Amino acid sequence: MRVYDELKDLETDQRMALAGDPRYLGRPIVTGRVRAADLVALRWVVTGALLAINAGLGMPWPLAMFVVVFVTMWASFHWFFWPPMRDRLLVSFATHNPIGLLVYGYFTAIYAREHRAGAIDLREAILLALGYWLTIAVWEIARKIRIPEDETAYATYSKILGYRAAGAVVIAGTLLSVTSLSIAGARAGLGPAYTPCVCATALPLVVRAAHFIAAPTSARANLRGFAEVYAGLVTLVSLLIVVARHGIAVTS
Repeated sequence: MRVYDELKDLETDQRMALAGDPRYLGRPIVTGRVRAADLVALRWVVTGALLAINAGLGMPWPLAMFVVVFVTMWASFHWFFWPPMRDRLLVSFATHNPIGLLVYGYFTAIYAREHRAGAIDLREAILLALGYWLTIAVWEIARKIRIPEDETAYATYSKILGYRAAGAVVIAGTLLSVTSLSIAGARAGLGPAYTPCVCATALPLVVRAAHFIAAPTSARANLRGFAEVYAGLVTLVSLLIVVARHGIAVTS
């Protein structure tokens, strides 16, 4: 997906760099450290690896879900065959970002094959998918927020929604993610410590976004790193608590 996105954005990257946008001047594709041919070659290597890894998944659901995810990603590379979407940020978000939910469906299909479908609590699976997908959605919004004087020709959520509203969306998405994961953790019996730990991972991002809304500056508008820390920490904390409560079983 990331390779597809780099290939899709070649023209935009060059155009933004020529316009003097500081976030694009040092990009490898702009400086020439990476060429379009390199990305094309990497795409074929990754595609070949994906096909080789997934060919043995078995039918019906695991392989079927892989095909669905792969075809959807391929279609997204072509802007779902509606190129004007390129210049409509909210439409692009609504069509591209939910691909993450399909990826979690793919994970669930593999789990169902390994543990039988009866081992899956559907509501728990939906809550987990929603909670973790929202970390991706929040990251996508957080990395495209600027104060008015920093705006360029680059499409940002702050330009469309207003910078305070965009910051509020980051907070709302993070809180919804925390809520979904906390409910799923309670249903899975992860213990009373799980919810406070999940909340603690989100606190820096929520505080930073609130600070930005209250007192906006160029530095505080950079919420991307805080969103990445939340996504990484909440995943790590969840994994550690599951291992602490259930251990690790190695099967042949």
